[in-house]
Amino acid sequence: MDPFSAVGLAASIIQFIELGVKIVDRLSAFGSDASQIPASFRQVRIELPLVIDGLRRIHDQVVAGSLEPATEKSLIPVIHECQQTAKELDDLLEKTIPSAGASSWERKKLALVSLGRDKHVEQLATSIAGFVRVLTFHQVIGSSQEAADQKVQPDDSAKKTKNWVLLPFDRNSTFVGREGIFRHINELFKVKPGSQPKAALYGLGGIGKSQIALEYCYRRLETDNNLSLFWINAATATGFEESFNRIASQCGLISRDDSSTDRVLLVQDWLQTRHLSPWLMVVDNVDDQASFFRDKIRNGKTPSQCVPHCAHGSLLFTTRSSDMAVDLANPAEPIAIIRLSKEEGIQLVRERLPGKLIPDDQVLALLEELEYIPIAITQAVAFISKRRLKSVAQYLEQYRKNDSTRTRMLTYEFTEHGRHHGSLESVAKTWSLSFEGIRGSNPHAADLLCKISFFQHQSIPRLLIQPPSPSDNGEEDFDEDLEEAIAVLRAYSFLDASEDETTYNTHHLVQLATQWWLRTQQSPQELAKWAYVALQTIADVFPQPINNPEPEYFSLCESLLPHAEPLLKYDFKTIITTSAAGQVSISSREIDLARATLLSSTGRYLHWQGYYTQGLSRVQESFTLRKAHLGKADPLTLQSMGLLFWSLIFQTIAVAFVPEELVVLDSILDENNDDSSTAGSSSNMRLIALGRELVELRTEVLGADHPDTIDAISDLAVALERCGRFVESAELQSQAVEKSTQVLGARQNDTLNCVCHLASVLEEMSRIEEAVSLQQRVYELKRQNMGQEHPDVLTQGTNYARMLVRLGGGRVFSRSDSGSGVVGLREQSGASWVKQVGGTETENKYPREEGIQLMARMYELKRKILGVDHRETLVSAHALIYYYTMDSENWPKALELADQVVQEMETGPRRSGFRQDNNSLLGAIENWRYAVGVWLRYGRNGKMTGSFWDEKNEDGDGDGGGDNADVQEDVEMTDV
Repeated sequence: MDPFSAVGLAASIIQFIELGVKIVDRLSAFGSDASQIPASFRQVRIELPLVIDGLRRIHDQVVAGSLEPATEKSLIPVIHECQQTAKELDDLLEKTIPSAGASSWERKKLALVSLGRDKHVEQLATSIAGFVRVLTFHQVIGSSQEAADQKVQPDDSAKKTKNWVLLPFDRNSTFVGREGIFRHINELFKVKPGSQPKAALYGLGGIGKSQIALEYCYRRLETDNNLSLFWINAATATGFEESFNRIASQCGLISRDDSSTDRVLLVQDWLQTRHLSPWLMVVDNVDDQASFFRDKIRNGKTPSQCVPHCAHGSLLFTTRSSDMAVDLANPAEPIAIIRLSKEEGIQLVRERLPGKLIPDDQVLALLEELEYIPIAITQAVAFISKRRLKSVAQYLEQYRKNDSTRTRMLTYEFTEHGRHHGSLESVAKTWSLSFEGIRGSNPHAADLLCKISFFQHQSIPRLLIQPPSPSDNGEEDFDEDLEEAIAVLRAYSFLDASEDETTYNTHHLVQLATQWWLRTQQSPQELAKWAYVALQTIADVFPQPINNPEPEYFSLCESLLPHAEPLLKYDFKTIITTSAAGQVSISSREIDLARATLLSSTGRYLHWQGYYTQGLSRVQESFTLRKAHLGKADPLTLQSMGLLFWSLIFQTIAVAFVPEELVVLDSILDENNDDSSTAGSSSNMRLIALGRELVELRTEVLGADHPDTIDAISDLAVALERCGRFVESAELQSQAVEKSTQVLGARQNDTLNCVCHLASVLEEMSRIEEAVSLQQRVYELKRQNMGQEHPDVLTQGTNYARMLVRLGGGRVFSRSDSGSGVVGLREQSGASWVKQVGGTETENKYPREEGIQLMARMYELKRKILGVDHRETLVSAHALIYYYTMDSENWPKALELADQVVQEMETGPRRSGFRQDNNSLLGAIENWRYAVGVWLRYGRNGKMTGSFWDEKNEDGDGDGGGDNADVQEDVEMTDV
């Protein structure tokens, strides 16, 4: 008999055996013993197992090739008759035998029905009895013949099998690297005798899993000529079945016109029992759990049930899901496929762009942009080749324009080696398949992916993934749906967690592809909705503006700021409107107010970090948005107005000698001052007018004793001081101290801030001893409240140190509006506060030396806590340099410190965009550096230094820094 007929006979026997076992099981479940069922049913129950046993023996003979062709031919009609009889019997039993869960009444009813069909069953039983006789006769004769043959014929069981190579793709000539992966696969394939070698590759779509599997096949073929190779497309149940059909056809297991044989089970049986030489099967794209483990193919089985299992066959799976990989590779650990190494990436680009001389720096820049992901690199190379770009630099220039351009380039379609049917692919298209799969299996995971696509792609705090919702005991609720969603995204390699699972990372390319999927596969409104969800999330969790930030505030803001930036820049063009489907409506007002909240919060943090220009810009925009939508009298608007007022006060200090920035401040003051009487007046008048309006509004809306109203009074007093109106400032600041003491307490930090500001204005009025006394107590109390290393304490220590130096004979300067008219002021406010806080005043025997030592300690602590290039660090450095210049023995110290500051400013983390905000302060330090260098070389004399020093000392205070130097030393980090 030809191979086609033999294999068809074996498959028919398998089908009958499966159906026969099912019938016997049903009959067994019908009654616990044979007496409980009709006689015909009992006969079938007894004789059908004999037929099954006989056919099993014949099947083994067919597989072993020990049956004579004539015998096989004569058995074919018998087997077909057996199949037909079994089908009729199965249909009949379906109608007459109750299910396992049927009630006793239903079972009795069906038992009566079975009696009516007993005659039909009896006919079928008679047929089965005939089959038993035929098969028994065959077995007797066959056994006798086999025994005789064994006496005269040698063992022929070690028959060689032809090896087959059925791979859908040729070898990829540009494949590079991945040597460690191949070694790992080989190690996993070393198993105990009798076990099946298995391995599973998992990773991001387009990371190169299928390419690795393909290359591994060809490498194995080079070392093992007897190895058969098979490739199964398991993306869908249909694709799986078609792959098995192809094997059955090309390996000659079925005839061309045979459409009835179950080809999948036939191939499974052939590989397990007849194809005895080693084989390797790649089961590719097992990405959909439902398709592989639950969906049925035409034979009623799932694809997972049809994978052949035997010790001489190896299985190599590829999947996008790590969860799937664990199931597929069990008990072995699956292999994670990650992005290319630097060397592999460079090699891939050069292999794909032969003949082009590309500088290494351009190749590395391309790889960094594309995150070393193979499909993205291949797509970029295809774009460069098809568009005939002259260099990689041209591609990068286009790619870096904006996210919209990047997204468009990621959707550029190209043909990739190893893709089925030569279809056009793109990065976005490849990942959209995963997006759809996630949406179908876990909508929570899809929603999470949509939200995080608008954050910065690295170090996403868990706070943004799971906003706080404390339970009754104050602990974070466990959200099972969220945990499952995170697990799904991690399984697909779209999300990766830090070791302690407090932060998460994704790929920027994945974010762009997700947004493209939302816009094109969902709708532009869906894209806008998720952008708003992300904006609202970070606006809710970003710390609100506060006056006395703790270290936790800075660490939390630092972790959140990178994720706020892309959302503040996002262009919310599409506004979602209500539809018949009940879509949520999001108005431009809601978006503006969410932005205003985030602008206010981030602006305040940037101010604390020394980025005053950026901070001012943000609080101004926040105030503008809130005023437009809520009105000036709304508490939120008043919050932004207060932040704007303080930022403007601070900016008048920081940019007092940078005229072009004063022009910017003038325009801001004009824009935010509604008082027409001050329009066109000096910046000082408009600044004070804005402060008075703030005090009036807060008094009216919040009340005279509200902490925010007291805060506004104190800020107005500071503004008056900065404008040289010391008497008004002292009187107003005294009111703030008194009110804050009454409302908040004498030792509360906001009250201490007011006292600090009062000491500052007293110093300006040449009342140094009083100022030093207040500053000392404030410093000691803040150290008790917050600890020595709190940023607020460091600033207070700097202020106290500066005043000690002045008290000890350092620079004392007077203003035109000094202490006249405020006799007894200390007794009215400062002294009253001192009495409440208690304690004794420390006598400073050597205030100048003590002040310099304290300033040096504050400088070192600021470098440690705030950073080498924080503005507060520069304030202390500038003061310390000046103090060292007072004594020629300390000039080398002054020069060394100035050199250190300038060098650290060039390399510090804030070097980008920081100098603009601190230009005058840095300029003063650089001037000192130059002057001290001259002194050390030539000595400090009028002849040598006159051209420099006389010009820098026109104000007569001998500091070489002009009035600006005085102001810069006086900068305070805290405010009320």
